[in-house]
Amino acid sequence: MTPWRVVVLLRVAARAERIRLRLWLRRLARRGVLAMVAAVLLLNLTICLHVAAVLALGRWLRPEFGALVVAASDAGLAGLLLGLALRDHPGASEREATRLGRDARGALTDLAGPVLVLAPALGRLARRVLRRGGAR
Repeated sequence: MTPWRVVVLLRVAARAERIRLRLWLRRLARRGVLAMVAAVLLLNLTICLHVAAVLALGRWLRPEFGALVVAASDAGLAGLLLGLALRDHPGASEREATRLGRDARGALTDLAGPVLVLAPALGRLARRVLRRGGAR
């Protein structure tokens, strides 16, 4: 395999890793936003439950039922958003970028064997050539 092929494989591996990280960060940010919205709704749930408890102490029973309905709907929506935030499945693009990077690294690993065997000999040859060039 030519040195240019190695350079191309390195570029492909780096590009695939960049794509994978960008998609992972985007997914992480989306999950964070959903978790924050769920936290706000849980705070709203707490407030509604407090209002319902205060109203339950009053003479009239109807207002607390309204507050309980709002609190129950907030709890359902918060549960739905938390379920979405906890879902962590990479998309097709991220899976493809991961596969492409793995394949490129595998090809480079296959190339590394001959290079590692030849590296000491090439190093000695380079030192000899440099010594001769410096003596002239």
